[in-house]
Amino acid sequence: MEKCVQARERLETCTARVLSRSRTEETCTEELFDFLHARDHCVAHKLFKSVK
Repeated sequence: MEKCVQARERLETCTARVLSRSRTEETCTEELFDFLHARDHCVAHKLFKSVK
């Protein structure tokens, strides 16, 4: 669960940084993929228990 929270925090930090700049080529793609991967891992066990 901690990994999910940290990934979300990194994504939010990146998003805030990018939105605070008027001109930047930075994107948060890497942080987004890291968050999605962590989220999938964190909820998979709950999800598949419900699907059975």
